[in-house]
Amino acid sequence: MPLFFVRFLRSSAEARIALNYFMLFAVFGIYTPYLQVLLKNQGFDERQIGFIQSAIDFAGLFAPFLWGWLSDHSHHRRALLATTIIGAGFCFTGFGWIDGFTLAIANALALGVFYRSVIPLTDGLVLRYLAEQGGDYGRPRSAGSFAFIGINLLLEALGVSGAAGRELVLGGMLATTALHAISVRLLPLTARERAERAEGVRLRKRIDWSVLLGGPFVIFLVAAFPGRVGIMGYYSFFSLYLKEVFHQDKIGYLWVLGPLSEIPIIFLSSRIIRRIGARNLFALGVGGAVVRLLGYALAPSIWFVIPLQFLHCLTFGAFHTSAMAIIQRLVPSDMKQTAMTVFHIFSIVAASVVGSALGGVLIHAYGFRTMYLVYSGLTLASLCAVLSLVREPAERG
Repeated sequence: MPLFFVRFLRSSAEARIALNYFMLFAVFGIYTPYLQVLLKNQGFDERQIGFIQSAIDFAGLFAPFLWGWLSDHSHHRRALLATTIIGAGFCFTGFGWIDGFTLAIANALALGVFYRSVIPLTDGLVLRYLAEQGGDYGRPRSAGSFAFIGINLLLEALGVSGAAGRELVLGGMLATTALHAISVRLLPLTARERAERAEGVRLRKRIDWSVLLGGPFVIFLVAAFPGRVGIMGYYSFFSLYLKEVFHQDKIGYLWVLGPLSEIPIIFLSSRIIRRIGARNLFALGVGGAVVRLLGYALAPSIWFVIPLQFLHCLTFGAFHTSAMAIIQRLVPSDMKQTAMTVFHIFSIVAASVVGSALGGVLIHAYGFRTMYLVYSGLTLASLCAVLSLVREPAERG
């Protein structure tokens, strides 16, 4: 059976991409729900946690440019990706022993240098391959949703909310990081990459910088920005919201509901985009965030929060896959890595810096419900911008 599995991975590029996304989001499934809990257990308050997470994102404003440049000028892009994965895992586990705020900020900056570069490097490699060889982004990416669900269920079953929680989180991070780094070697090479390696030189690239400086791409970045700021209220503080507002300990089970709901949207994203358009799917994603965050602000009990988790199919599934489709159409093949880096830095990382820092301050001063109310307003502003300013991009030949 293991030999058959290895042969299958070698013969199927989509399966190899899927395996990499599976391991990527196994790591993400530990990082997102449990970093904030780990920090809380180390003695940090909500405002400090907000600034620590903001520091991670602040480093991510600059580091992806460096890693992206190195990747574009290297014949060993996968080795560089593996380096960011290992560095991120090492820095994350450092929080298990840090209880001073200054040292935590320093470690957060180091974590951001590595962690915030992993996704744009991965997506850039995948989009580069799909642009040349063809294929579907959503199907292999949906493997990441299964990984997120599986790692949360496993940790909860092992007792992550109990006395051994710290050890389970840190041990899980080390194990998934190692497997993720190994899986990078299986990512398929494009024909251009094989030619570069064979000839030992970089082939001439087709670059048109006006694409990234022109109206459609910039308008899309600006319109997406406040929506991403708003949804950071979920990613940075939802675990603490559950614990402190509703006194829930088994937070992993509630986190699982989101990825469970996103699987059909991600898997069928190409068909949905062909039917309604990438712009409209993106608008649905932002609109789902408006409803979801407003619901968190007003929910009178945990039973009202549970169904809101299924809106993750829009706030992540629709948002992410439509953004990838828009970028795929707006930029030429040789600029996929650069375009993904710019999008990730501006509309995800910069928005995360603002969202984490501002969210922590709002919670500290006014509480979780006020923070979510403010953030629902930000996502509403993003929705209005998308509907009024963003146009459906044409297919790139």
